[in-house]
Amino acid sequence: MFASRSKLAILLTLYLVVFLNAIGYFLTIPTLVDIIANPSYGIIPQEFLNQWGNYVYSIVLGAGSIAGILFAPILGRLSDVIGRRKTLLLCVTLTFISLILPVIGILNSSIAIFTLGNMVNGIASNNQPIAQAAITDITPAHRSKAIRFSIDTFVICAAMTLGPMVGSLLSDHQLVSWFNHTTPFIAAALLTFVAIILLAWLFPETNTHLQTQQKTIYHASILSFLDIGKLSPSLKRLLLVFVLAQTGWAEFFQYLYIYLSMNLHFTQIQVSLYTGLIGVYLSIGLLLIYPYWIKRTSFRRSVNWCLLISMISMFLLGLFSQPWALWLFVIPLSLAIGMYFPSLLTIFSDETAAHNQGWIMAIASSLIGVAWLITGFGSIYFSHFGAQVPIMAAAFCLLGSLVVMIYDNGKAS
Repeated sequence: MFASRSKLAILLTLYLVVFLNAIGYFLTIPTLVDIIANPSYGIIPQEFLNQWGNYVYSIVLGAGSIAGILFAPILGRLSDVIGRRKTLLLCVTLTFISLILPVIGILNSSIAIFTLGNMVNGIASNNQPIAQAAITDITPAHRSKAIRFSIDTFVICAAMTLGPMVGSLLSDHQLVSWFNHTTPFIAAALLTFVAIILLAWLFPETNTHLQTQQKTIYHASILSFLDIGKLSPSLKRLLLVFVLAQTGWAEFFQYLYIYLSMNLHFTQIQVSLYTGLIGVYLSIGLLLIYPYWIKRTSFRRSVNWCLLISMISMFLLGLFSQPWALWLFVIPLSLAIGMYFPSLLTIFSDETAAHNQGWIMAIASSLIGVAWLITGFGSIYFSHFGAQVPIMAAAFCLLGSLVVMIYDNGKAS
């Protein structure tokens, strides 16, 4: 199916699609924070902002997570049934729509339309697991698969690094007179339109195990959730490891924007710089350290060490509230939290049948959505008990993830 296209061209197209979707999400966050913090935009009444401002932030982001959770297994199964290409084209088209809706919401001072755009973006974000399934289609070797997953994760980190900074610059009318809060979304929409053209023109079907039976079409529905009960006990435990680790990271990262702004009084540019540095550390781990390390250790041992380093770093961030600790301990945390991800995805892929690759990648994506949904509200709730409490909660999630991983390793051996 894809003999006429080089694997390199396929991979580059996939990575571009994932990058464009991710940067659309990370462009949203600084804009959303600014809109909620500044009542002059008129999207949310001042009285409502005074009492519920932080929860509005969580609701808008949470709406996208819910949409992503509900549609992930459906789209993942759909890619197993009708193919990766058609499903990716659907998702990227939705990404384009999701970037236009916030513009309409801002221009019409409508938080409802703005939130709808984030929900559509949540659905569209499922192009990432479908792209990961396409990687498994063309990468039979286990360690090569892990390295390609690490590059895929790096692409997301690059979007996380560039998104907030570019979003802040493109919305700064002092930099360019016609820049405003709609400019980042318009720029991202134009890039997404280019991605649609590239997908339609360059990307072939990679799934050589298409399920053509009529009954599999029925499984491309909400019943796709029930198939998780058919997984092996070990794979279920590994999914628990995954969701706990993602919950710990999401709790920290989502709370970070509020913590830096309201507790340490960082400006929007300073917040963008800090999160940008996190992206740099993640990238260093994924591109420079991980390919060297994974050739010299097993996937399971790699996950163990990464979770251990992440947990210790997070506890130190929770124990020390001084700025020096914030800048120092985030380095080992970011390096390690990025590198556990491709190893665990490779284990998921290796323990799942070829005709279910889209579905298992989508289940992992759905669990990421669950983690980010829970922590969107949880971080605000825990912050009422102290500024450091959400960070300590994140550390305990990572501890739980490590414990389950060690237990499963014992069972596997």
